[in-house]
Amino acid sequence: MATKWKSRFLMLLWSTFLTIGLTGICVLLLYGKDYIYPNYFHTPKFQNEINEFSYLLYISNNLDWESTMTITNQEIEEFRNRYGNLDNEVKKIQTQYKNRIKSVQNTINQDTENIIKSERDDRIEDLSKIFSSDDYVQEKIIQEKEERYKEYQRNLENYDRKFKYYFRNSQTGEIYTNLSYSDSPTVENYLKNDNMIYITDYIVYGDDPSIFNLSNKNKISLDSYDSWYEGKIGIPKSLPSYSPIIRDNKEYMKSQVVVWLFVLLSIVASIFCYNIGKKIKRNSFGSEKAAIFYNRIPIDIRSGIFIITGTVGGVFLVIGTRQLPYILQNSSFQGKSTLVALGLAVLPVGLTAVQGEFLFREISEWENFKIKIKDSFLNRKVQQVRNNFQDAFLNRRSGTQLFLILGLIFFLGAGLITLYIHPIAFLIYAFILVIIGFPLVTVLVKKVGYFNYILEATNTLSVGTLDSDIPVNGKFVLSTIASNLNSINQKVKTTQSEQVKSERLKTELITNVSHDLRTPLTSIITYTDLLKQRNLSVKEREHYLYIIDQKSKRLKVLIDDLFEVSKMASGNIKLILAKVDLVQLLQQALGEYNDKIKESSLLFRVSKPEKPIYASVDGQKLWRVFENLIGNILKYSLDNSRVYISVCKSEAGNEGFITFKNVSKYELNGNHEELFERFKRGDMSRHTEGSGLGLAIAKSIVDLHDGSLEIETDGDLFKVTVILKLYEV
Repeated sequence: MATKWKSRFLMLLWSTFLTIGLTGICVLLLYGKDYIYPNYFHTPKFQNEINEFSYLLYISNNLDWESTMTITNQEIEEFRNRYGNLDNEVKKIQTQYKNRIKSVQNTINQDTENIIKSERDDRIEDLSKIFSSDDYVQEKIIQEKEERYKEYQRNLENYDRKFKYYFRNSQTGEIYTNLSYSDSPTVENYLKNDNMIYITDYIVYGDDPSIFNLSNKNKISLDSYDSWYEGKIGIPKSLPSYSPIIRDNKEYMKSQVVVWLFVLLSIVASIFCYNIGKKIKRNSFGSEKAAIFYNRIPIDIRSGIFIITGTVGGVFLVIGTRQLPYILQNSSFQGKSTLVALGLAVLPVGLTAVQGEFLFREISEWENFKIKIKDSFLNRKVQQVRNNFQDAFLNRRSGTQLFLILGLIFFLGAGLITLYIHPIAFLIYAFILVIIGFPLVTVLVKKVGYFNYILEATNTLSVGTLDSDIPVNGKFVLSTIASNLNSINQKVKTTQSEQVKSERLKTELITNVSHDLRTPLTSIITYTDLLKQRNLSVKEREHYLYIIDQKSKRLKVLIDDLFEVSKMASGNIKLILAKVDLVQLLQQALGEYNDKIKESSLLFRVSKPEKPIYASVDGQKLWRVFENLIGNILKYSLDNSRVYISVCKSEAGNEGFITFKNVSKYELNGNHEELFERFKRGDMSRHTEGSGLGLAIAKSIVDLHDGSLEIETDGDLFKVTVILKLYEV
């Protein structure tokens, strides 16, 4: 606990010294160039005052003000050009007063309206006279020049109280001074450093740029004057302490002391900051945990936090820095506000510095930095927006229709704003509204209604009670959805029907399994009990054992077939694919049954091509298919009938067809699809030795090969077709 508080205290101390050090840099940047002068009298601000005083003094002694009162035509035109065009200016005045007049028209005080109208009319009349009467313009110009002259005199009087000057005209030798004596020896004695706070030699030229670089817009050009004055300007020590120029000098000296003392303090603080920083880095003090937590944040959000804290800290630094030089001028207020500003800067400055170090580590590892950029919040949002746009145009028609509608709505909204700015466009907007707006609203309302209808249909479909299809209207995307929902509805109905059928077949399966397994098991139990009798002859005992053996084998075949078809149905079987000749494989299967075929009364007709037909199949599994189909033919074909087996290719040459046709010994019930079900056999063939799994196993094997096994019946004619994809070279 003590270590944690110690680390926090060191971090706070480090951040405080860092803030002071940065404040010193800000002070140096903002005020360093302003406070490098010995005193206020050497600053550019004071030099500018001297230049302005020289300018005023020069024109007051050289300019004939009476001659400037003669107004030329050029001055009249320049004066009128200030106002631009008469008609435009009159319209502007009328517009300015229109709202003011309208706002007071409904009030009780009618005099206010009359005053505003009178003011407006006076301005319009004044403007009209400016453009119609040269004499009126001359009076205006003379008034301006008189005001300018008075302003020059006031400024000159103000400067005359501050400065003591002595100038001699270079051409005439005439003396200009505000001293009570004008002889040179006396002036030289007076204008010495002992009597002056500040004194400087000064020369004033008529074309000197320094005295024209003033901000006064009414400045008079002196280009026509080629004389110049030489002398001195000084500030006497006799000026009272409340004099503005004395006060400015004292304030400058105080601020100068504060600035340079704080710069020195910031250097010391920077040294302490560096030493404490090394100690913190050496002892970690939980910085690694903070870095791990901080680095979990997306890098762009971290950068944003870094900029925000840096900006906040910078603002407080600037506020504190700007007030710093004036602490001694108003120590109570300025001192408190400076300390508050710098105190508020400590936390954001420290956070910014720590974040800067963490971010620098990220940037220095370039590969890791690129990964962070890809995982940034902004990049994810851009990718999300891009994906949203791509999703919007997955169906190009719906995306185009959506953005077309949004564009029309935006266009109508922009038109409404234009109508507010330019009411004259009302007729055009009304026409567009009738042609585009109302039809668009009608279509949207219709489509929303259609959407709600589809929504209700989906609610009904979700509980499986949708009886009728949804009407499909037009080519809008909702029509496609309606069509798809209709297809889903049909599939749901088909699935429900198949589910009913599956339940029925499941019941039959249980019955058939119970029957087919119980029959041989019952025989085994019965004959086993008979074997327990002691008075059996050897011949009877051998007969009973033979029956038990046959029934056991029968039971084993049933169980093996049941396990095999279950494995195939669950997909828990692996195919070993190889290039196999289907013709040769069929020939081998027929060869296995050659003896049984000869013993039967059936006549086999096999049709096969001379060239091999190759397919990528599992030879053993496909051989089992042929074995089951040939076995069924031998068991269930009508005696003395023909069996047709053929192998051929499709016209495209990409599929192989193996067809088995025979005449059934028993009457078929027509539901040939059910023959694929487990333990399913013809009704009249229940007493045969088959397991009822042959076709189910065969179909599962063919399905695993991405093929198909089809059954067709026509009366007693039974046809099975195996379709397989052929081997691709």
